[in-house]
Amino acid sequence: MRVLFVLQYPGYLRYFDSVLEGLCQRGHEVAVAFDLPHKQPEGLRALDAIDGEIEVLGMVPRRPDIWARVARGVRGSIDYARYLHPRFEHAPYLRDRMRKALPPLTRFVGRWTTTTAGRTRRLIRLFQACDRVIPSSPVLETFLRQARPDVLVVSPLVTDQSPQVDMIKAARKVGVRSALCVASWDHLTTKGLMRIQPDLVALWNHDQRREALDFHGADDDRIVVTGAQCFDRWFARTPRRSREEFCRAAGLDPHRPFVVFAGSTASISAPEAEVQFVKRWIEAVRQALVEGEVHEAQAGNYVRLSVSDTGSGMAPDVLDHVFEPFFTTKETGKGTGLGLAQVYGFIRQCGGAVDVRSAPGEGTTISLYLPAADRAD
Repeated sequence: MRVLFVLQYPGYLRYFDSVLEGLCQRGHEVAVAFDLPHKQPEGLRALDAIDGEIEVLGMVPRRPDIWARVARGVRGSIDYARYLHPRFEHAPYLRDRMRKALPPLTRFVGRWTTTTAGRTRRLIRLFQACDRVIPSSPVLETFLRQARPDVLVVSPLVTDQSPQVDMIKAARKVGVRSALCVASWDHLTTKGLMRIQPDLVALWNHDQRREALDFHGADDDRIVVTGAQCFDRWFARTPRRSREEFCRAAGLDPHRPFVVFAGSTASISAPEAEVQFVKRWIEAVRQALVEGEVHEAQAGNYVRLSVSDTGSGMAPDVLDHVFEPFFTTKETGKGTGLGLAQVYGFIRQCGGAVDVRSAPGEGTTISLYLPAADRAD
């Protein structure tokens, strides 16, 4: 079998390198082509590590007719319209990003920020009806005949104004089966709509299946959950350096635990705001205490871990005894009274302190304070 992958640009190879290699190892012919071959061209290096021959066909030809401009406008309108749904009312970033895809003819729609679910569906159906009128491109049909695939795989298909819709239409015209392989975890929620149904939609998990059904109106019998193919390589990976080497490079004490915050991408969250969030989070976790602020805690920097509930709370006369061994308010045989006593003993042995705040009807908050290590130590 010959499989043709049409990807938006070479960077997408990092999502599918294990798939390409698996197909080669099973004896299939594999070819790749790109809508934007000059974007992230370094992504082609992923092919060097594949055990198998991958034919690179270069750039997918652009349709030269007037329908190309019409298609971009109609699909951009569909992509913006999806964000008028009430579920996206508080997602201005996604809506503003897609507003740029509106053509002059439907730019008035960009003045709307939200509407009812029913109106959103009707508007999308109107634009989708317009898209269905757009004919298949003879140029793309010729490209497919020359490439000779038995199966066409596209990704991501859901970017704004995606020309891959025309590839699916051309594949139908020449009798080639088609599939969408979702590349990333957020592609069905933060991009445009599919706008067309391939013969198969391969998804990571059942959450994406629900997104494909609810957001994109995908046919359930065309969906298959395959797992997150871009993480296949993790099963064979081993650390390139030891914990000691990593800690030395990062200036950390290898004998102490540490937390790594994995940031998001600029398209999901604002980097500057995320940095500020992390700083505030660190300040909240690493609590500086003065002498006497918390019972038995010396002045210094601490890491605070707090647990709260919304239960019945404790009266002052109970609160005074909570750390005493064998003290319990439960019925005989229901509790040992050793839980908080053991916590207290452990924290004190570590040079820390425990603080309990509680009142009847207001719940309880228990805060553990552990001495923070100075990096210079």
